[in-house]
Amino acid sequence: VLVSLSIGKPEDYRIPKKTALPLYIPTAFLFLLVITNDLHQHVFTFPPDTPVWNDRDYGYAVGYFFVIAWLILCALTILVLMSIKCRLPGSRKRILLPCIPMVILLIYLTLYYSGVNWLRVVLGDITVFTCLMYAAALEICIDCGFIQANTHYDELFARASHISAQITDANYAVRHSSRDAVSISEENMRNAENAPVMISSEKRLHNMPIHGGHVIWTEDISEFIQIREKLENTKEELRDRNALLQYEYEREKEYKIVEEQNRLYDMLQYETQTQLDKISRLVTEYQKTDDGDLKKHILAQITVLGSYIKRKKDFVLSIDSTPMIPESRLSGALAESFRSLSLMSINGGYLVNTGKKYLSGETLALAYDFFEDTAEEALSTLRSINVRVFPIGGCLRISIFADCDCKFGALTEKYPNATVSFDDDGVQLVLPLEGGRAV
Repeated sequence: VLVSLSIGKPEDYRIPKKTALPLYIPTAFLFLLVITNDLHQHVFTFPPDTPVWNDRDYGYAVGYFFVIAWLILCALTILVLMSIKCRLPGSRKRILLPCIPMVILLIYLTLYYSGVNWLRVVLGDITVFTCLMYAAALEICIDCGFIQANTHYDELFARASHISAQITDANYAVRHSSRDAVSISEENMRNAENAPVMISSEKRLHNMPIHGGHVIWTEDISEFIQIREKLENTKEELRDRNALLQYEYEREKEYKIVEEQNRLYDMLQYETQTQLDKISRLVTEYQKTDDGDLKKHILAQITVLGSYIKRKKDFVLSIDSTPMIPESRLSGALAESFRSLSLMSINGGYLVNTGKKYLSGETLALAYDFFEDTAEEALSTLRSINVRVFPIGGCLRISIFADCDCKFGALTEKYPNATVSFDDDGVQLVLPLEGGRAV
């Protein structure tokens, strides 16, 4: 029964205790019932008036029938389990073959129990006969495939095709060879002990130690070589394709750089075109005059416009990369513009105090544009100018106080949100900076 339970299981399989105990306990009990002197009479009986008990004059007690019943039950269990586990075609019919020794055993037990003397002489002791019948049943189960067994290794190995393998002893004398085995020198066999070796351009030799010798076989790696060649060709193709893609990427990168440069140039050109046109006219005027004082005045005007162009480009490039820029950027631009205005003897000052370290670049650029447009429109009569950028009532604004004789008509058209007020001291211009750039 333990053999039948182990069929189809891996080599390290162990029968669970909950399955084995129901088999061990009855078997151990019946074994002790037969083998011990104190309980022996529950299996075999002897006449009460016999002074010496012997094996010629005895009977059977109830324990004997329990033993026989347990043997028959185990035999039937074996046949049922093997029939269930067998996956060979026609196994239901072949299960009758292992039953033959069991039927013979039952007939023998019946005749033996009836006291047939010649049976004991011909077939021998009941224990020996029972063991022989069980062995016969197991052999039949092996031959019928109910118990899987590995036999006829030499024939199987010799008939194996499509493999080139040999089994050698410890001295590399060939004991078994497959049908397609090739002759291999002992030197090559020994060289392959530690690692496979190539014996030709397409064959690799392997050596695996086994009990009492070695297994030597060759492996055809031509298919792998072809695959490797294909992979190398594919690798080369991918390398060329990658180089082409890299070249296209570099060209695309250069194109994008040029495109971005052109975009920035066009944007800067658009933002400062008015000042560039004024500088062009001033240069023409400078070239036509011979008056030294006028030339100095023209150069000072060009410097004022050039300072704005420089700082305006800085604002444009900063806003293009990030929407928020430092407040100090506006202070630096105003400082440079006031240095340029001082060349024209125009005094003034500035104060930037927004209460924030970073502000919207559009807001700061709007403040600087408003200051520049104010200064340019009043430049011919401008005597002094002061600028303050600070919040009032939560609204950031720029206030410009200019001492000049300009009416600022063009300025109010460009900045409709700006307010212009005149008094005896000059002109005050105020523009709210909240809400983005005025159009």
